[in-house]
Amino acid sequence: MLIALLDERDTHHDRAVERLKGLAKSPFACSSVTLAEVLVGPTRADRLEEARRAIEGLGMREIALPADAAHDLATLRGDWP
Repeated sequence: MLIALLDERDTHHDRAVERLKGLAKSPFACSSVTLAEVLVGPTRADRLEEARRAIEGLGMREIALPADAAHDLATLRGDWP
């Protein structure tokens, strides 16, 4: 949803905007990994700071992962088809 929200050209942008309106009073948070993935596109488009400001404007909180998360995440991802 965040990727679509930040990219007006994304097919799902309008839907993301509508969903955000419905969640406006809910707290927002995502993991460091998710946030990094969301920021790849804006970085490639030389729009990183703009994206960071937009995310901050949402009140998005970054959830830090524990130091041993990489092993568990790799195992989880490795089990997906």
